[in-house]
Amino acid sequence: MERSNPAAGGGEREEQPNTKRGKSQTFAERLRPVLFEVQPELSINDWLQHEDIPQMPNAVVFANGRFQGLFPKTDAEHGIGGHPGLIFRLMMVALLLGTNNIAISYSIKQDDEKNPLDPSSKEGMIRSLIEPMKEEIVALLTSRGFGETEVREKLNALNIKLFPLTNLFSTVAAVGKSFPGQKRLVMVTGLEKDKQGKDYNKYATTFKTLSGFTGVDFVLNSRQSSSTISGTEIREAVLNNYYDELGRYLLEANLTDENIIRNYGNLIYAMKMKIEGQASQTEEGYANTLLDNMILAAFEKLDRLKELELKAQEGSLNEDEQQELAYLQSKEVRLREFAVLKGDSAAGGGSSAGGRSAEYEERGEEGGKKRKQKTRKQKSKRSKKSRKGRKIKTRKIKSTHTKRKNR
Repeated sequence: MERSNPAAGGGEREEQPNTKRGKSQTFAERLRPVLFEVQPELSINDWLQHEDIPQMPNAVVFANGRFQGLFPKTDAEHGIGGHPGLIFRLMMVALLLGTNNIAISYSIKQDDEKNPLDPSSKEGMIRSLIEPMKEEIVALLTSRGFGETEVREKLNALNIKLFPLTNLFSTVAAVGKSFPGQKRLVMVTGLEKDKQGKDYNKYATTFKTLSGFTGVDFVLNSRQSSSTISGTEIREAVLNNYYDELGRYLLEANLTDENIIRNYGNLIYAMKMKIEGQASQTEEGYANTLLDNMILAAFEKLDRLKELELKAQEGSLNEDEQQELAYLQSKEVRLREFAVLKGDSAAGGGSSAGGRSAEYEERGEEGGKKRKQKTRKQKSKRSKKSRKGRKIKTRKIKSTHTKRKNR
């Protein structure tokens, strides 16, 4: 029997209901509570919360994203936001529904501060976010008792394709042709607000006819979530030089690869040029400013891990802290490698995974204190001179672009 889906756009959904009664839980059954916990904005989708989770192996999970901001917000444990969070969410929804097919469209505009990157750079940047988001899912699910091998096998089976957005109908038609034999479109999209302030799905009546698919279902994202971050917020952070905030977002979302950090340096430069008509640093300079702040954030995370481990020895952890400890432990090796390899000078020449050097400890404590003392008001008033006075020594990122004079 077809379950009602108030967000459905028509057509008959073919499902494979779970008929296992009294047996061990399926992967989807174990995944669902984790998904709704870290992505609470999805909890409005009643059809995903039914006792029998619909398994839709012939569906394509699709997002029509303009991909303007591209910065994440927070980590998988607390719900990755922004466009990296959309990629994270698409993969989690695909795993939940038992399909390997994911399609992502992106705007090809390059007209203002909302779209500062050329289409080729934007596509490359989106592709670079896929593997880190997979690693975030691995870290999250293994911290919740899932087997790493099982999770990686499912993630490696995903078939993710990108499509330049011309118009929505032709893009969806291209998606249908690119995934032959797939019968259902599952569109992941955010709710909009009408003039009365009520939430609505702007695509609810868009797909009366759908080329290549039997129908469409919607996975709607409520905007009432701490992990939500808008393009406006990102532009504000860039305009006001909140680089410690932006660097923390990148670290927490596992966006630590040099090429990715360089891409974000290029993005900040492009946004500055579009918004202000000038930039105080080169693309390389912005990348290294982000790197400096990511290193400080890594020390903070490691300090928090040590604090929780001490509490665990004392037997004084509450349930939330136990989950946080498990999650940080799943990321410990990556955090230490990042702090040591990217910030070896700041870490006193490095540290083994088993323990910190005295300088490493001192650096972490000092970094944490400094960040806690900063306020947004102070950050917005930081001068170019004070930035040049930083004493953090890191292995700098070299730009792949021709160097420009600072503007």
